[in-house]
Amino acid sequence: MYKSALVVLLLLIITACNNGDDVKSFKSEDVHYYNNEIQKGKINHEQWTQSPLLIINHLLGPVHNVEGNDHFTVELNQDSVNVVTAIITQEGLIDDSVTGERRIIEFFLEDSVWRIRSIKLGFRCQKYRGHEIYSGEICS
Repeated sequence: MYKSALVVLLLLIITACNNGDDVKSFKSEDVHYYNNEIQKGKINHEQWTQSPLLIINHLLGPVHNVEGNDHFTVELNQDSVNVVTAIITQEGLIDDSVTGERRIIEFFLEDSVWRIRSIKLGFRCQKYRGHEIYSGEICS
């Protein structure tokens, strides 16, 4: 059963990302900081800990540029009653090499607390600074 759930999850991720994205190369981010913040918020009965979307907005919400063409999107996929996969994309970053970041976050509900199981991070490079798809490879 675990193997078939993993296949479905990978299909959802691949479908949600652009066909050319190199999702397999995305870098793993450490989830400990985020889970510690969620736990602190839950202990303090803070409302942002009640759902994956609220957690994303609180911990990973967009840093809006005062210039440029930025946008922030979140796509949530309910994988099961206790598992949600989020795809967060921020584009138009003011950076000389990176124009966008995409995170794929898997949340799970345990003991009435949403936690993060994994975060995968990919980058899209500025024109002539490397790949123009989302990939884990660093831009030049």
